[in-house]
Amino acid sequence: MQQDEVTLKALMKEYRIDKMTVSRIAKDNPQVRIYDNRGKPKIGLYDRTFFNVAFHEYKSRRHSVDQSLTRLPAKGIAGNDRPPPVAIEGEPVDHEEEVPALPPPTRGRPPGAGTRRVDRQPAPGEAEPVTVAERAALARLAKAEAEAERSRLKARQEAGELVEREAVRTLVARVATQARQRLESIPGKLARSLVGLSAAEIEAAIRAEIVAGLAELSQIEGPPT
Repeated sequence: MQQDEVTLKALMKEYRIDKMTVSRIAKDNPQVRIYDNRGKPKIGLYDRTFFNVAFHEYKSRRHSVDQSLTRLPAKGIAGNDRPPPVAIEGEPVDHEEEVPALPPPTRGRPPGAGTRRVDRQPAPGEAEPVTVAERAALARLAKAEAEAERSRLKARQEAGELVEREAVRTLVARVATQARQRLESIPGKLARSLVGLSAAEIEAAIRAEIVAGLAELSQIEGPPT
């Protein structure tokens, strides 16, 4: 295992998240996966650096949704119909005390229907209760924003402004490998030809080999756009 590779179990333990959350982050950010030479993702292996960035972006999006919830007005939720507190994966949740459900009426309209209970005031900093429909609307909004962002990134990639991270990493590795091989070949190539030459002639010969090596490296094609 390379230095930046990390297993699924290690991520779950380090970030205190479940397998579903890791899969969701990896689905939205393919660059967090580790790929083999055929371009297929390795099962259970992830890039620690990319996952850390993707996790904090995911956490920030969830936090933005929760902040939006706090600005929505409450709409008549009482008893056990009140939604549970929103939790962000990787962080503990402060559970508030349960509010007992009202006894069902025998006939007519339920007492307090359409109004919010006032027997318990929200604590300072506590989010106001919202309806399930409002939560669903916020979820759809977050999904639409994520899809729009992916569309913008795809358009920039097609325009040549962005390239795949994996393609850049492959190119850098190839350039580094070829540069090392070229430098290691210089001593054996020049050893006999430098015998009896002056310091200026030796310097010129070495410099010519370096220039030739750099010219070879400049011929390597960049990643596809």
